[in-house]
Amino acid sequence: LGFESIDYVNILDSRDISARVDELRLLKNGWLEGQGVAPPHEGLNWLSRIFAERYPEDLPLPFLYPMEDGGIRAEWSLASHEASLDVDLVSHAAEWHVLNLQTDVDNTKSLSLNESNDWKWLVKQVQQLTGDEA
Repeated sequence: LGFESIDYVNILDSRDISARVDELRLLKNGWLEGQGVAPPHEGLNWLSRIFAERYPEDLPLPFLYPMEDGGIRAEWSLASHEASLDVDLVSHAAEWHVLNLQTDVDNTKSLSLNESNDWKWLVKQVQQLTGDEA
């Protein structure tokens, strides 16, 4: 078996949300040295959909990582800042955290990712950290 020709190749960004969510679906309970809870598939579906709907395509995508409790952490490395969003896939609550690496000043904020105003706030934060304020 082999390929005769390839007409198109699409290289996925390692931060592509839907591709990463597909990888996270493969996790089983106990994934972290016997302790990690697998993220719920319904919650992963929601996360993929809500990012596609509310996160602008022109902003840097976060890296997604599973959390021991079944949630997902989104992480951005932006200029002199490290930012993360810990997402509860059941309640859709999230905790934003940003650390200024030059000053060691950090800030946190609790969000509901079902609320459009919280998404607007989140997008504005990422825009500010990238220097891409509209």
